Order: sequence, then C-alpha cells, then structure tokens
Amino acid sequence: MSQLFKFVNPEATLKDFIQVYDKYVSSDVWDLILSEYPDDDPDWNSSRVSKGTEAVNLPDYRNSLNIGISSHEVIAKNKQTREILDEKLFKIVNDVWSDYSQRVVPWVDTRHDDGYQLLCYTEGCFFKQHTDHLYFPEIVQDGYVLLDHTPPRQISFSIQLNDDYEGGDLTFFNDAYKVPKKKGLITVFPSYNLFPHQVTEVTKGRRYSIVTWFS
Repeated sequence: MSQLFKFVNPEATLKDFIQVYDKYVSSDVWDLILSEYPDDDPDWNSSRVSKGTEAVNLPDYRNSLNIGISSHEVIAKNKQTREILDEKLFKIVNDVWSDYSQRVVPWVDTRHDDGYQLLCYTEGCFFKQHTDHLYFPEIVQDGYVLLDHTPPRQISFSIQLNDDYEGGDLTFFNDAYKVPKKKGLITVFPSYNLFPHQVTEVTKGRRYSIVTWFS
C-alpha cells in the first residue's frame, strides 16, 4: 500500500482529512501550561472573530476567553518559563505537522504557524459552526492595489488540554462527526471552507485548549 494516506483513493471522504493524534496525551506540558496561565491571569481576553479587516467581539457567535501565549508581551512577563513552554509546543506541533503534511497533504506548502492561542470555555461558552479560512481583502491606496503579505490559513490544529468537563465537544459537519474527548489529543484538519466545525456549549466545568494554524 502507498505511504500516502488512503484518500488518494477516489472513495475517500472529507472526514479522512481530519486526523487525530494521541501520541502526546501523557505529556506533562499540558498541566504546565495551565499552571503558568491560571484563571486569574490578567492577560485573558474575550475571544474575537474576523469581520473584514477587523477583529470584533460577537459573544452570541463565539463566547470564550483567550491568551496569545506566543506574543512577545505575554512571554516577557515570565520569560524563562514561558519560552520553554513555547519551545515544547513548537516541537510537538511540528512533529505532528511533519506526519500530517507528508502522509495526508503532501502537496500543501506552508511557511509557518501563527503562534499559539490558549482558549478557555467556561460554563455556557461555545463557538458556533465556522471555518478557519480567512479572507484578506485587497487594500487600495492612491489607485494601487497593495498586496496583503499575510498568507491564508491552510491547516488548523486544536489541542485539548483537559477532559474533566461536560459538553464542549469539537464537532464537524453539523455534528456528524465528534472528536473524542481526551486530554492531550491533537486534531489536525484543513482550514478551508469545506470543514465547518464548532465547539458545543460547555455545560459543566471549564474546557481548555490551544489552537494554531499553518499558513
């Protein structure tokens, strides 16, 4: 059988592009991250969504909290510890990406990931069905079109940091496919518009995860 994933076969489905990795479920890095960024950390902000060229709060659509844990400002507040955590995350994500890119989407060319966002969904929080593909409109200045050098997202990563909560499921295709709930599980899938997904409402506890995208 070919080393490439089975969807080289015409009988493959969209679900075959959604891959789940459990090789890092026993890693201690997940607890270290949650210990470093407690619930009372002042850097927690309301999660936003892209609308045109702006990022806006739409709590009826996306209701959660986030910290950009790769930002220089956040890392600088405890530089040594947070740089180590960022490096650990980078190694894990790139190891998974190496497998996914070679085995599942060998034709996709990416340059970098977008850094890591730590997310918290408290009881009642959710993120309604959406896709991660962003549209970057043309910017015209003095009659000239300025090229936007921000590459579009191509591949999405979602890492579950805990599993001691109820609700808060990551589902695809109008809930037709539900990702297993397991601490340390990493879900990888294309960011394109053919992969609508959501996080259902958390009904008990708090759901923590990390997301990033390869562009």
